[in-house]
Amino acid sequence: KSTIVSVMLTPWAWTRMPSCRSINGSYAADLGLEMSRKARDIVESEEYQECFPDVLIRKDQNTKSNYVTTGKGQRITTSTGAGITGKHAHVIVIDDPLNPKQAASAPELKEANNWMEETLPSRKVNKKITPMILIMQRLAQNDPTGSRLEKAKKDGGKGVRHICLPATTEYTIRPKRLQRQYSDGLMNPSRTNRAVLEEVKTVSGDFVLSCQYGQSPIPRGGGMFKRDRAKLVHSIPSEGFKQVTRYWDKAGTYDGGCWTVGLKLGLQEIKL
Repeated sequence: KSTIVSVMLTPWAWTRMPSCRSINGSYAADLGLEMSRKARDIVESEEYQECFPDVLIRKDQNTKSNYVTTGKGQRITTSTGAGITGKHAHVIVIDDPLNPKQAASAPELKEANNWMEETLPSRKVNKKITPMILIMQRLAQNDPTGSRLEKAKKDGGKGVRHICLPATTEYTIRPKRLQRQYSDGLMNPSRTNRAVLEEVKTVSGDFVLSCQYGQSPIPRGGGMFKRDRAKLVHSIPSEGFKQVTRYWDKAGTYDGGCWTVGLKLGLQEIKL
């Protein structure tokens, strides 16, 4: 996905629209610069120049993060949360706006969503037709993909084309016609077979398996405590506990986070 969209798209667009400007973002600056370098390598390659000799990068505007062609085309590299004031693009590509660690942080998740929904749309040359392409693995229910799909649902799905390719056909595939490209129910048996998926489930749990491989996020707690295994009781005896522990998890995350929670946990022997 990254090779096709984050690397090849701009060099291809310049062969058809020499003045095309693109903004390309990622969660890490070094990752974005690496893809920018690869795109530039394509344009400067002998094969490309032999086919498209009119597409040339200007020597006086040729940096890792921002280069311009003689046809007034431009490729700008940025990172999540960064300001891009004064820059406008005909296409915006965001490749992994956050990583799994950032997705677990409420403030960083909020920053990524705000950047996607408030900052980037204002950088479009034409708000009606400039496309924004988001590439990412699902990391949480309210990650940038989840947030955008939720808004699209309220708007009747207008303006969004959702392509979803989970590791197996056990999860929802969009569009459905792509299911026929799977082999024995697997998207890529050579890299992610059933043994690999079972190891992911054993080592990392249901949360990682459902999010990153199934593209169907579940609540993070769903990978720790199984609700269907818990029995609800309305009262318990006050005696007979071998050990009782009280603990408070105080809300301390700046500008977000979970509620303060008090837990009283007791160990009791029950005769069946």
